[in-house]
Amino acid sequence: MDVAVVPVDRTREPELHAINRASPILAGATFFIDREPDFFAWPQATFAQYQYFGIFAAGQLVGYLVAGAQGGWTGDDYRDFCYVGDARVLPAARGAGLTAIAAERVHAALPVEVDIGFCFVKKRNVHGRSAVRSMGNTNVLAAPACAYSVYDVVSAKKCGAGARVALPEDGPGIAALLARAYAGRLFAPRVDPGRSDLGVGLRWGRDPVWVIEQRGRIAGVLAVRDASDARTTRVLSTGLRARIAATACRLLGARTTPPHGPPDGGALRVLTATHLAAWDDDPAIARSLIMTARAYAGSNGYHGVRIGFPEHDPLRPAVRRMTSRRHDGRLHFFARTRTRLDAALTCARRPYVNLLFV
Repeated sequence: MDVAVVPVDRTREPELHAINRASPILAGATFFIDREPDFFAWPQATFAQYQYFGIFAAGQLVGYLVAGAQGGWTGDDYRDFCYVGDARVLPAARGAGLTAIAAERVHAALPVEVDIGFCFVKKRNVHGRSAVRSMGNTNVLAAPACAYSVYDVVSAKKCGAGARVALPEDGPGIAALLARAYAGRLFAPRVDPGRSDLGVGLRWGRDPVWVIEQRGRIAGVLAVRDASDARTTRVLSTGLRARIAATACRLLGARTTPPHGPPDGGALRVLTATHLAAWDDDPAIARSLIMTARAYAGSNGYHGVRIGFPEHDPLRPAVRRMTSRRHDGRLHFFARTRTRLDAALTCARRPYVNLLFV
């Protein structure tokens, strides 16, 4: 098959929307990521730099994927790394290895200074897992890294103890905690207390941020963001497990508010956690912050809070026994050289993942 992978721009936007609508995601429910009206609003709001690539088969645009660059710790210094994702291929064109071919060609097109990156493949994404396996037959140096789970924690009324809304004057304390928490973590941003956003993209007055103080210092911080202005998860049909869970929540006295999930055709409104840190990685601190966030979500019309953890993250127990939808997957790293890939894998136990990417 004659396959071409080339950069695409707004002149192809109607076709990109059509491919997205024709490629729903199956994960307990059937949904798609609604990018109307501006397909490019999400990458513009998320990455420092990005480029969409179109996948052409026999001259027809049948798929796409994005390569987005962002600064962070790459194993030996702070520099740009790459996230490759948002891959979509029309159902009729699947099974021919187009995504693996596209990933190889995108990797070759990256700037020389961007020599490390990652992608996230969910466990139920059969085509994505096949594409990653196929990369072993290409020139891309890639390797599976840690398992990673995304939790959609359902909103609830009960608030966590000790948490309060952060104020701009908490900035130095938040920066100190984040610098401590992110030291040596692959892909973590460089914390800069001299910047208003602390170097990590905090948006004071726009996004909710909560802190917990202990012994006169900031001992916990959680920042979340509503990304629905750039893309919306729209449920096409709910699965059996989701319907059972929603019924259970109603029978248990409607302890969640709003309802467990949207109706078919509705939008899933979630707050996405961008930063979570606790002194000495204390999951009890993280739990109080997450409980506060889910209570805020419920009282403001959101269905829940989205938060992610690597398999061995010590804060992962914070969501234990919370009602949530869990999406398991695996991070895969890729690099230009074996040395760079091996260096990344030594830091693979607990990488920082910006959930706005995935």
